[in-house]
Amino acid sequence: MQDRFGRFPAELQNLFGMVRLRLAAVRIGFRKLSVKGNQLEAEFPPESDSEFYEGGTFQNIMSMVPLMQKKSATLRQEGNTLRLRIQLPEIQIPGDKVMKSLLFLEQIHGTERLNGVGTTGQPPSPPPKSSK
Repeated sequence: MQDRFGRFPAELQNLFGMVRLRLAAVRIGFRKLSVKGNQLEAEFPPESDSEFYEGGTFQNIMSMVPLMQKKSATLRQEGNTLRLRIQLPEIQIPGDKVMKSLLFLEQIHGTERLNGVGTTGQPPSPPPKSSK
């Protein structure tokens, strides 16, 4: 599309970034995700989702929470809802907020290619073939 219409406006690039961010949150298993100002808030699935809570992603998140607390992260239970809030670093460029949030989600998921493109902007390499 860019070859036909030129460079996308910043608003459209931000919209595409937000879609990638929400898709990444869904792949992790978060029920909701919001970015307000410099704060990222992720809502965990309901307690009844045993597949999520017994899986590796949740275990990875829980092992990272003590480290993230140094970066103004909080994990709190509100009624039946568990939420993770992260204070993102001060961001000067509007689209940077989306990229920093996406990098954070990739970090807690334990992958560099959660968004299907990777942090380099390139499509992911195919997985290595197993030799049996």
